[in-house]
Amino acid sequence: MVERRRFKRLPAGAEVTIRPARARRSARATSTNLSGGGILFSSDQPLEVGAVVDIVVEPGNHPGFARSFEPLQARIRIVRIKGDEPPYEVAGEFLEMK
Repeated sequence: MVERRRFKRLPAGAEVTIRPARARRSARATSTNLSGGGILFSSDQPLEVGAVVDIVVEPGNHPGFARSFEPLQARIRIVRIKGDEPPYEVAGEFLEMK
């Protein structure tokens, strides 16, 4: 099987804060994996494909990492959603790293 991804995926499991555009409240999610091109996370909040949202990934002292990393702040575009009810599996493409 030929790998077609531009970036390898890194298992995550970190907490993610999601702030949709024009929203007053943020939501919490848990990352499944992330790569240089995007992120996959599990969310109870329904999002729409094509929506642009700001996220903060809080890796803390994730057991899969040798040391603690600074939070990752990014703007993503939602490219795929799986599930008819929470938790939804949400895939996002990185547009901008802050």
